[in-house]
Amino acid sequence: MKKPISEKQLIIPALTILYAKDGYVTIGELKKELKKRLTLHVADKVRVSQNRTRFNNTVGNLISHRTLEPYVKHVKSEDGKILMRINRKGRQFLFKSINNLNK
Repeated sequence: MKKPISEKQLIIPALTILYAKDGYVTIGELKKELKKRLTLHVADKVRVSQNRTRFNNTVGNLISHRTLEPYVKHVKSEDGKILMRINRKGRQFLFKSINNLNK
């Protein structure tokens, strides 16, 4: 990556992970999977607070800015964790996006 990863650039990779998991995923699990699959820019690794990097903030913004809301179902676990699962609209968007890339 030549530039830091934007929130918009995370939509397709996030939906791909949610689709592959075929179940509920925590934001923490999503962050770990995205880190494994993406090449982070140096700026993504910069600490913005004691425990958070810029990349972690960007992934967290997918939830706080409701970027994924049309494409996932959110539930809260008993211990307060946010769980996500791709919905039908998310699968349709993902497949359409992948097909457009392959043209």
